[in-house]
Amino acid sequence: MSRRRREFPFKDLPLNLAGESVRERQFDVLFMRGMRWGIVGFIALSFVVQEWLRWLLKTPNSPGTVTVICVAVAIPSLIVFRRALREGWTLRMAALGERIVAEYLDGLKQHGYFVFHDIEQDEPKKFNIDHVAIGPGGVFVVETKTRSKWSDDRDVHVTYDGTSIRVNGFTPDRDPIRQVEAQAARVAELLGDANAPIRPIVTFPGWWVEPQPHDVRTWVLSAKAMPKWILKAPKKLDPQQVEKYRDALAAVLHRPVTADDASD
Repeated sequence: MSRRRREFPFKDLPLNLAGESVRERQFDVLFMRGMRWGIVGFIALSFVVQEWLRWLLKTPNSPGTVTVICVAVAIPSLIVFRRALREGWTLRMAALGERIVAEYLDGLKQHGYFVFHDIEQDEPKKFNIDHVAIGPGGVFVVETKTRSKWSDDRDVHVTYDGTSIRVNGFTPDRDPIRQVEAQAARVAELLGDANAPIRPIVTFPGWWVEPQPHDVRTWVLSAKAMPKWILKAPKKLDPQQVEKYRDALAAVLHRPVTADDASD
C-alpha cells in the first residue's frame, strides 16, 4: 500500500521562465552545496576552538554538560528546520500555481487585453495582487489559490454558493471572497475610478470547480476555464478606456507599459 502524501494539484508544470535554469543552479550552488559545506566547516572549526579552549583553561571533559547544551539547541533547531521545509514546499507550489494562471491570462493579450502580474506596494498599506487583466470586458482582479491534494484523492472539487467557498468540503481559513473583493476595491483606488467595471475572480489551478450561481459579482473558476469566461464577458470598455486604465495602473507601478503586458 502506497503512503498517503500531499502533492501539487496540477500535473503539468508551467513553462520555464527566462534564466530559470541559471537561477536553479545558483540556488544549488549557494544553498545546497555552499551552505552545506559551510555548516560542515563551521562544525569542524567549533570542535577545534573547543579543544584549544579546554587545553588553555585546563578544564576536564564534561560530556554531560555538552550533551544537555547540544540537545537543548538541536531540538528547537530541528523543529524550525522541519517547518521551513514544509513552508518552502508550500511556497514553491504557490509560485508554480501563479505562473500557471499567468500563462492562461497571457493568452488574453491577443484579444486586446493588458495583463499585470504580482502587483505589490508597501504604501500606504502593504498589499499584493496576483494578477490584473484590463481589456474590452472590463478590469479583472485575480487571486490565485493553490491548494495541495492528497495523493489518493480522486473526487475532489471546489464549490461556491455565491457567498462562500468550500475546498473539498472544507472552508478555507482566510475567506478568498473577502480577500479578492478587498483587492478589487484597492485596484479601483489605483485606477482613480470608483465606478470602474471591476470583476473579482478567485481561481484554483489544478482543481475542478463546480458550476457557480448566475449573476454573482465574484467569480470562482478553475485556471483553465477563466480565460473563456473573461472573453465571454459583455464589452464594457472601448480601446481608449482600456488604455486609460492601463496607463493609470502602470503609472502607479512606476514603470512604462511594455510589449510584455500586451501583444503587438
